[in-house]
Amino acid sequence: MSGNIKLIENYSNHNSKRERYYRFISSVFPGCDFKTWHSKGFWTDDYIQYSFVESGEIISNVSATLMKVFVNGKLMNGVQLGAVGTIPEYRKLGLSKILMNYVIDKYKAETDIIFLFANDSVTEFYPKFGFNKQNQFLFVKKALPLKSKTEVRKLNLFNGNDYNLLLRLLKERKPITRLFGAANYDFIVMWHVFNKHWENIYYLSNYDALLFIKIKDDALHVYEAVCKAEFDINHIVNEIAGFNKVSNIIFYFPPDQIKFSYDSQIEYSEAPLFILGDISFGKREIKFPETAIT
Repeated sequence: MSGNIKLIENYSNHNSKRERYYRFISSVFPGCDFKTWHSKGFWTDDYIQYSFVESGEIISNVSATLMKVFVNGKLMNGVQLGAVGTIPEYRKLGLSKILMNYVIDKYKAETDIIFLFANDSVTEFYPKFGFNKQNQFLFVKKALPLKSKTEVRKLNLFNGNDYNLLLRLLKERKPITRLFGAANYDFIVMWHVFNKHWENIYYLSNYDALLFIKIKDDALHVYEAVCKAEFDINHIVNEIAGFNKVSNIIFYFPPDQIKFSYDSQIEYSEAPLFILGDISFGKREIKFPETAIT
């Protein structure tokens, strides 16, 4: 490794270094924006960067999110790795390997679980560090269209009242799953709101709850349910499906905390899950909350 390459870490409060991170992210992960997330105050001290820099620019990075994680119903100290990458002209120099080893060594003694979500093109990279792939599943229900009078309305997050409603429910929410999920991850949810779900959030006034939903490929995709108490969302999603004439409803979380029925499961392959070491979920199908992925 060149002597001009330096390691910098945990620099979210340093303006010029953070700007370098923005440039790195836009280069390696096009379409991802961290500026809004930071400017709105959601980039907390629990999201930490470990980066190699040369000539004033970040060339390789591994970020770590410190979080409380449910594993088989037990709350653990967890570290989720993300934003793992190197700019094209510095690849094949072993920079990501050095950073991965550095970050794993830093946290392995003080945390219960380290995990990450990979890009399909690099799934053979992570087992070299002791990570094992863990299957995840989506839960599919045939739509039974209903048309009733459930109060469902789309949030307008440019409206201050709706924005504050979102923030309140994220603070008051119950976990979406305790099989393999997260606690108190509203700061990560807000990254997904700013990047993916700004126009996909619906309020259920009868339940004081939110659904993050999107219609694509003739299906209603339910990514997130934010609520203070358990409720059965079958009726609501069938009603939404009826108004939009879709055939299937796909849930991105298991029904252990928020009830729903489903007809089948399909393996989730978009972002393969890797967990360091041997952690078993038995025969239970899991899906880590989509809006808790960094």
